Amino acid sequence: MSVLDKRLVVVTGKGGVGKTTVAAALAVLAVRQGKRVILCDPSDGSRLRMLAAGVPVCSIDPDRAKSEWLGRQLRSGTLAGILGRSSLFQLLTAAAPGLSELVTIGKVWDLARPDAARYDLAILDGPPTGQGLALLTSPRSYANLARTGPIHHQALEVDAFLRDRALTAVLGVALPEEMPVNETVELARRLGDGGLALDAVVVNGLHPERFTKDEARRIAKLDGRVSPGARAALDLAHFEYGRARRQCTELRRIRRSLEAPVSTLPFLFEPVLGPAQIELLSRALERLS
Repeated sequence: MSVLDKRLVVVTGKGGVGKTTVAAALAVLAVRQGKRVILCDPSDGSRLRMLAAGVPVCSIDPDRAKSEWLGRQLRSGTLAGILGRSSLFQLLTAAAPGLSELVTIGKVWDLARPDAARYDLAILDGPPTGQGLALLTSPRSYANLARTGPIHHQALEVDAFLRDRALTAVLGVALPEEMPVNETVELARRLGDGGLALDAVVVNGLHPERFTKDEARRIAKLDGRVSPGARAALDLAHFEYGRARRQCTELRRIRRSLEAPVSTLPFLFEPVLGPAQIELLSRALERLS
């Protein structure tokens, strides 16, 4: 089953690996397949709106999500507003570990659950790896903390949704570099320890292999036999060869280390990414579907 056949895709990975780019490209691909898609962002959503033009974006403010949840529990917007503005409530909720993560993932679940029926797919541009793991495990933690009552029952419902691999997919994003690969492998291990799973991985920013090993050797042998300008060009060629080989080594390592399928996206030689580049990347991601 493709990750795009689920109800929710949570995109996570080490900071700076291109999670937002991948989330936007996935959304554009899903729209092209005829799905009703919403992108979810635990920040202001402005970058997603710019990259995935035309795809609706839900910006999730944890404080507002807390107030919305409180209103549902009290069945009164007025009472929720009064309590939500109280300094004691703010202090208690700030001190409660994982509450922001719970209400954030609860908001996403509310958009993705099948009975909501407004969207076929929600894609969450999740936080970096550690916070992303906390987001995914917060419903189980709260269900264990609150043994009875509405928090317990709703947390269990969200937790069951996240653990149902027919409904939710976790997509890791990495660069073909040592630290991001290590973090992705560790994410898969920690998800497994928590009864969750890493469903797929996208290795982003892969440079093309422009030179063969034999060509690299021939370039190295030209040292001292060319002009300074040509030498600079040959040094750059040799650097590109070395970088491509290191990236291939990391790509092989992540594939050996994980059971999840690993796909790649090319490095785009563009100063700024926009909708046109996201469209290109979405075409490259079609192999995921």
